[in-house]
Amino acid sequence: LPSTAPSADKALITDGSGNLSFDGYTAKAWVNFNGDGTLAIRDSGNISSVTDRGTGIYTVNINTAFANANYAVVCMTGGETGSSQNVGASIENVNSSLPTTSAIPIVVRIRNTSSDVNSAFVSIACFS
Repeated sequence: LPSTAPSADKALITDGSGNLSFDGYTAKAWVNFNGDGTLAIRDSGNISSVTDRGTGIYTVNINTAFANANYAVVCMTGGETGSSQNVGASIENVNSSLPTTSAIPIVVRIRNTSSDVNSAFVSIACFS
């Protein structure tokens, strides 16, 4: 239970563990990982693993599946090896792999060349 009940004038609250919440909504799953070299999860919540599927291509595996695949995902990236260009992370249909209730395909790509690239910092948060 939240430590402070949501109200019309209070949108930001904390739960019993001190996690921030917006009107009671928190990320259902999140992860911060190093996708460059040996893939390593730095920290996560409701994520069982991250799979390296090739240069700049990852699958984030959800521990407790969502009710449906219509969730929202926020992606961030940085620290790409050998790139000082504009790089972004996104959810894409990679090799016929769409988001499911238990897995999210992520691609890190240099925006002006459309080249996939490994990233030392990849973070995602999922809201359902």
